[in-house]
Amino acid sequence: MDFLWELFERFTDMYDNRFRLSEYLLHDYVMFMHGFWRKWVDSEVLSFRNALLYSFIFISGFYFSFKRMFQSLYKKAKCRQASLVSQNIRIIWSTCFIMTQIIFLEMYHSQFISPEFERETRQLFPKFSNSLFFKVCDMKKFMLVTLILSSFYILEALIDLNERNFANSLSKFLFSAVLLTCYRQRLENYSVLLNIYVGLYGIIVHITHFFAINISTKRHTFLQINVIVRLLAWIFIYLNILPFDFLIPTINASAQKASLELNLLFWGWYIVRVWNSPFLKYFYHETYHINGDCVGDQSVYKCILLEDTPEQKYLRTMKRICVELKTIQKQKLLEKTLRSEETSSAKTFQTIKCIMALKRKLRRIRARDGTSNVCTSEKVSEDSDTEDDNATKT
Repeated sequence: MDFLWELFERFTDMYDNRFRLSEYLLHDYVMFMHGFWRKWVDSEVLSFRNALLYSFIFISGFYFSFKRMFQSLYKKAKCRQASLVSQNIRIIWSTCFIMTQIIFLEMYHSQFISPEFERETRQLFPKFSNSLFFKVCDMKKFMLVTLILSSFYILEALIDLNERNFANSLSKFLFSAVLLTCYRQRLENYSVLLNIYVGLYGIIVHITHFFAINISTKRHTFLQINVIVRLLAWIFIYLNILPFDFLIPTINASAQKASLELNLLFWGWYIVRVWNSPFLKYFYHETYHINGDCVGDQSVYKCILLEDTPEQKYLRTMKRICVELKTIQKQKLLEKTLRSEETSSAKTFQTIKCIMALKRKLRRIRARDGTSNVCTSEKVSEDSDTEDDNATKT
């Protein structure tokens, strides 16, 4: 009986310990979720998140109204190619927005950042060692600029994602994350200058893309000039300015000025942009598009300048199917003609055989008729000779 009681006590102790452990784990989990929820529902974070959502809705509505307006204009102009219409509208939208962005940011930098920067440099001990990491003074203005630019790039990333252009979509998502990180770390000068340089390259990309869409592949020199302009712009921005003015100073900056998060996001965005570079597009075309499916109809220049879309892929597949059907029809026609030629040749051969057989039969008949006539003539001559002999005898 004592033995059973000891077993019961051990079982109850073990159960209590397990219950206490689970109680502690549940308490830790509840405290973690409570802290996470408080951080998520923080007034500042929540207000910024709501403002980002509202600015995204505003930019999206403005884009779709802009698109409808230009679609009505293209319908009045009776443009039949819907894929070109949508691409042209998006190029015009992006170019107009980026141009206004660059003009506004240049004015913003000259009116708000440069005076503060000059005032800070006049002091004996400035608060920064690099002007790139000059922090914001008025947070509301910087928040408004960041919200509009982040909403624009998020909208562009979603459109690229809808068009299955995953590399461009990822790069724009990462760039919007870089802008939001700059806002959180109050790096106003960093964000403004980065947007200006990236916007300049974006304008060149959209203009060359517009020319490549609306120009035929026969104009090689004009397309070649566009490719050279884009290559030079990419080299100037992504190999000259961004590595030396942004990447290396961000790595060398202290932990107070640039965090690990900004470094990771910036490097990730830069790697994706290098992956989308015109040089890698050229090598990709030379490797996979020589005898395959190409965006620019086997043209290297158009393949570098254009971006592939589902509508273009659909049109290329339909063209390929039409070409395959035409080749199949041609093969069938060739087979029919060969069969008809074979049958006609067989018929002619048979007719020739029949004619030769008839000729042989006629020759035989003629030969038989000739021999019979000779025999009758010989008989007639013999009869006449006998009659002449009889007459002489008498």
